[in-house]
Amino acid sequence: MSGTRVTFYLRNEVSDAVTLVSKRMGISKSILVNKLLEVPLNDLVELLAIIPEKPTGADILRFKGRSMEVVNERVQQMRDVLEEKDNG
Repeated sequence: MSGTRVTFYLRNEVSDAVTLVSKRMGISKSILVNKLLEVPLNDLVELLAIIPEKPTGADILRFKGRSMEVVNERVQQMRDVLEEKDNG
């Protein structure tokens, strides 16, 4: 995996959870954190990209509408995964 090395602090509980999950899954903590952040972070970037630096009231309303679309898309994706699991 190529990328950029970053350093940040996590609460002890979060760090312990990342360590446990990565060990149980047999993957590195870096890969785990990347996978956990990837989709929500991309959604956030997409949402923030539509808001100007100095938003108007109309910009905020548009943001709220788009953010609901993203939430609904994610909920539907989870439903699809659960249906596949139930049918599999």
